[in-house]
Amino acid sequence: MAEELLGGMLTQVAADPFLGGVFEELLNDCEGAEVYIRDPAEYGLHPGVLRSWEQVQDAVRAHDAVAIGYRDSQGVCLGLESKQDFDLQPGERLVVVSYT
Repeated sequence: MAEELLGGMLTQVAADPFLGGVFEELLNDCEGAEVYIRDPAEYGLHPGVLRSWEQVQDAVRAHDAVAIGYRDSQGVCLGLESKQDFDLQPGERLVVVSYT
């Protein structure tokens, strides 16, 4: 899974070089934020409710974290469009950047 996350981040940096500095700041400091795979229920998000990715990000942000993607049975998906419809399925997890 680490390879998939790294590949997704490299793809994002290739599309927008500014993100290189953002990822470096988020992930380079041992005392800083880390990437976690979390149960969406921790953020009040439950399967079967159609919402935009922006709504998912808002729910996660309310818990002092940043949603950067999700993991399903096919693998990890990063870099969703804010307005993209998103329907969590049972067993799916969110990929978040957080201090805890």
